[in-house]
Amino acid sequence: MDKIEDIEALGNKYNRIIGIGFIVIAVLIICINMACRYAGSRRSRGYEYVEGVVTRWEEKKSYPHGVTRPHYDYAIWVEYEPDGARHTYTLIDYSHAYEYVRKGVALRVYYEEDDPDEAYPARKDWLTGKYLPAENDYNIPLIISVPLTVIGIYFFIDDKKRKTGSAIRG
Repeated sequence: MDKIEDIEALGNKYNRIIGIGFIVIAVLIICINMACRYAGSRRSRGYEYVEGVVTRWEEKKSYPHGVTRPHYDYAIWVEYEPDGARHTYTLIDYSHAYEYVRKGVALRVYYEEDDPDEAYPARKDWLTGKYLPAENDYNIPLIISVPLTVIGIYFFIDDKKRKTGSAIRG
């Protein structure tokens, strides 16, 4: 019986530390993600912007390296008129940031005042309200932090259950 109690005591000792570790990692991921969002919004400094319209959208299906499941890439063409002349920005999207952008959708286009062909489309970030380069997917780290937080909370709850259970038995 002493061995079982020793194992339970060891588990009780480290559950809280493991829970804190998971939560600290999740908080770090969220903080770094927020810093990246604000850094991405700073990219627009020194750029002018205008509303552009997606004039063309293509989905390209391929089977890389003999894989049976298809891989999709997206290409969009955005027209914008910063200086009275029509410019077109073409973007080949490998990150699926434009998967749901279709023809006719308005996007904010940031461009250099001296060179309007030097441009990039941006979308309003749901978390910060800032306009970020649309090709960056800032939501993936947040999705990763959710299970880490849940695991950390689980270890805390398990720690509390073990302590209350051992107090009742003892």
